[in-house]
Amino acid sequence: MESRLSDFRAQLADRVEDAAAKTLLSSESYEARLSQVAAQVSEAVECTRRELANQGSAHSEALQECKTGLKEVRANVDAADALSRQALEHLRGRVGHLTDDAAELREGLGQARRTAHDDTSALRTELR
Repeated sequence: MESRLSDFRAQLADRVEDAAAKTLLSSESYEARLSQVAAQVSEAVECTRRELANQGSAHSEALQECKTGLKEVRANVDAADALSRQALEHLRGRVGHLTDDAAELREGLGQARRTAHDDTSALRTELR
């Protein structure tokens, strides 16, 4: 019986030793995988930080370009407005001159008609 108990203890010790070795191996493997995952996460975080910084920079540049473009558009619109106002004032002046010229022509035409009528009347009177 003693030998049997001794064999059983030896087997049990072997099993405990195997289980401990497997546990240590598993623990080492776990730590290695954990380190690997931590490195990957760290790399992903750093990549994300760089990408966010690049996007922020690109956004700032795009915003600045939009502001510059808007200023240029505003300046162009103001210049076009000034030119339109100038052209309108010039047109109003020309219309005013044309109105004055048309009135003079009507007056001259009226005088010419009266003179022609008077001359025609005088001619008829002489012919009678």
